[in-house]
Amino acid sequence: MRYAHKTDTTQSAIVQAFRQAGWSVQDTSAVGGGAPDLFVAKRGVTIAIEAKTGKKKRMNNQVEWAESWRGLYVWGSDPLVLLELAEAMLWGHEE
Repeated sequence: MRYAHKTDTTQSAIVQAFRQAGWSVQDTSAVGGGAPDLFVAKRGVTIAIEAKTGKKKRMNNQVEWAESWRGLYVWGSDPLVLLELAEAMLWGHEE
């Protein structure tokens, strides 16, 4: 049985924060299977983001997806904290 697609309430604020900071944003929240809600990219660096609301935890399939991913991955609910983490990951990558 497939359940209706739901996005976390913080996702739109996360998308807005990244776009305002010059990041490309791809919404992948409808993919399912534990895949992250968003992919963001800037200066050749791509980061997978799992958006959460409040203190919600990741589901088992989301944890499994993240553990198998060989790229950059962050999760959380605060757009500014996520943006700060992502910007820190850009260090050493030239424009």
